[in-house]
Amino acid sequence: MCMPHPVIQPPPPHERVSTLRTTLSPGEITARLESLARRGKLAGYESPVKGVPGALFAAAAFGQVFDYRLVAHADTSPDEGTMLRFSLVPLMRGPLIFWAAMALTVWPGVWLTDSMLTSYFSWYTIDTWKWYLPLTVLPLPFMWRRMSKTSLAAAVQHSSEQVEKIAQEIGGEPRA
Repeated sequence: MCMPHPVIQPPPPHERVSTLRTTLSPGEITARLESLARRGKLAGYESPVKGVPGALFAAAAFGQVFDYRLVAHADTSPDEGTMLRFSLVPLMRGPLIFWAAMALTVWPGVWLTDSMLTSYFSWYTIDTWKWYLPLTVLPLPFMWRRMSKTSLAAAVQHSSEQVEKIAQEIGGEPRA
């Protein structure tokens, strides 16, 4: 008997992933994380973050197909120290490449398939595009949805690993 696959319900993009509290100042945090990144232990580290106003730093959150960026915003207070709020931001390069590849390969596929079928089978006279386009275009939204969900789930998993590394380096405590 087949066991059903567990359904993973990851949080939507831009939702808060985690929060850390530390006694370090934002400058000390970025200095320690810069050192961690130079040792090759914090992938995609970036400070200051381009395109995200108010962000203290960002790191990579690798997805299964599409990647994300783990962005940290800092709130400082004399009583509690520095609170780091993490969120995931999707990188648009992967989805753009996917849709461009689909747009640029579907119609040439019609020509290629039609020329192959007419050269091998002299009796083949069907308009290839009538069956080829539905077979190639209709699955795309379903593929997109599945790839997006699995990518987000993988990015959430990787971002939690990144947050653990960051917490160890800066002496941070997780907060709810």
